[in-house]
Amino acid sequence: MVVKHQAHIPITTRKYKRNILCDIVPMQIGHIILRRPWQYDRNFFHDGHSNKITFSFQGTKFILCPSTPQHVRDNEIKLKAKLDSENENEKKIVY
Repeated sequence: MVVKHQAHIPITTRKYKRNILCDIVPMQIGHIILRRPWQYDRNFFHDGHSNKITFSFQGTKFILCPSTPQHVRDNEIKLKAKLDSENENEKKIVY
């Protein structure tokens, strides 16, 4: 698969803050695919049953949990409203 786009994705919790460069590829489902530095250098563990990711950073344990369907839906509604608002503002600009 050819990677045509990349994005810096911020991951932030209380004490952990990083921007991670991610490849963007078309997928039907969402996953975090981690390379060697994450899998082995951060004491990484993926629980396939609950789909939670656990890792350690500077002596602190972090757990990343998947979003609920309701949370995803709410975010999509907010994003659509923001994009619609931006499109309306662009239409008002006279060149």
